Amino acid sequence: MTIQDKPLKQVTPAQKEQFKRHIDALLKLGVIRKSNSRHRTRAMMVSSGTSVDPVTGKEIRGKERMVFDYRTLNENTNKDQYSLPGINTIIQKIGNAKIYSKFDLKSGFHQVAMEEASIPWTAFITPEGLYEWLVMPFGLKNAPAVFQKKWIIVLAYIQNLLQFTLTTSLSFPRIRKIMQSI
Repeated sequence: MTIQDKPLKQVTPAQKEQFKRHIDALLKLGVIRKSNSRHRTRAMMVSSGTSVDPVTGKEIRGKERMVFDYRTLNENTNKDQYSLPGINTIIQKIGNAKIYSKFDLKSGFHQVAMEEASIPWTAFITPEGLYEWLVMPFGLKNAPAVFQKKWIIVLAYIQNLLQFTLTTSLSFPRIRKIMQSI
């Protein structure tokens, strides 16, 4: 099976520059590499929304980000049935704790390396060329379940980690363990 979505739509020079900035940053971080995969999905640039400046009345564009249309790949992926904990489970688990430590992982899924055999399936096309992910990208069907299972030592909820104990003497060794694993 080959996952091959439609080619890129025509992009403006400004959009091409946005793609270049994102690709250069991801290459520098070492989270993507050039690809020759026979699979590909289309990358798109989106803005996180717009707002209006109350003083000037001008529209302000939100943060730009690159997103990927993994619908075809996801439709052909077996669902990992691992589920995120419900709020009642979380409250029951942490209810008696006295000390809480919260960590927010930047780009949480990017903390998880892709298995080598799965990397070609993540290939995406941009005006800069074809690339593939070395870490888990956002948008994959099983990304939440995989991420959740990786953080079993703490109560993880997507990219927020909450560590809880009854005493500081128990808390500090656990925090150290979390920091060493990040």
